[in-house]
Amino acid sequence: MRGTNCKAVWFLILCILPSCAVTGSARPTVPISAVNRFILQSPGLGPVLSTVQKITIEFPDGTREKFLSIVENNHETLRIALLNMLGQTLVVLSFSEGKVMVNSQGPMPAAMEPTRILGYLQIVLWPPSVVRSGLTGKLNLIKSGRDLEIQNSNGPILLIEREGDCCPYATTVITHKLEGWKIRIQTIVQ
Repeated sequence: MRGTNCKAVWFLILCILPSCAVTGSARPTVPISAVNRFILQSPGLGPVLSTVQKITIEFPDGTREKFLSIVENNHETLRIALLNMLGQTLVVLSFSEGKVMVNSQGPMPAAMEPTRILGYLQIVLWPPSVVRSGLTGKLNLIKSGRDLEIQNSNGPILLIEREGDCCPYATTVITHKLEGWKIRIQTIVQ
């Protein structure tokens, strides 16, 4: 990994995906805000799918990076491979039996805990009732057509705009209002 691709991968992993915590139920959690979290849900509660997607990350400073992802979910395991635009694997994440596994193709900082990408994927694709059951604190999930909004008493935190039929959606845009980033996901193959 070199140059701007390295920056974007570390952004995905360290900025978008930080902070794996363990709850009393020993299930990994994902930060949505400074005090609220999403508890990862069983892969069996989500759709069975296998897809290839193009991911464009827009950083708070306006720069953009592009990646490919291969996403697979079945009743036992959620698996995501992140590749550069040349098709080289950068990192593979999986969630099964309550455990997150990371397989990096290069050196990774010790502080890296990539649970958030798995959590955001579940928020986008899992049924709203399942997502609601994973929200902690005073977070609220609002569904409007295909779109979702996670908010607290101060307003929206996470906006998810989806086009096309599930699953996966043709296009998904995830905007984190507090952290200032945006991810556009386009399904290439389903």
